Amino acid sequence: MLVSVGCDPTLNDRTNIEHSPVAKSMERSWPYLMERFPWAMFLSEGAFKRVYKVWNRYGGAYEALSVMDVDTIGEKGNLNLVGAELAVSVLLSSLARRNICPNFVITHGFITCQRAPSSVMGW
Repeated sequence: MLVSVGCDPTLNDRTNIEHSPVAKSMERSWPYLMERFPWAMFLSEGAFKRVYKVWNRYGGAYEALSVMDVDTIGEKGNLNLVGAELAVSVLLSSLARRNICPNFVITHGFITCQRAPSSVMGW
């Protein structure tokens, strides 16, 4: 599950993340994701996330989609890295939108999902 950066004080307590209104508002189902991103190809894997090239049906373009397993990151004691990753993404996206650094990636949003992508799902 992904967590938004500092929006909800209840997120400071790990036990409240699943019940947080902020986390719940970002949660999307697999049918929603498959409808929006009907095609995906694995690109890369790092220490904390995987990156997929996806087709955004509504945007009509290829995009990069990064997936973090927040539960695993939290079990390793690195939950603060999730917030840092999201914050950096937002800051770099801001620079790209203002054409200060046009080679950075523009972040369109954050979502949560209960399970990771799978080849069984067509990804």
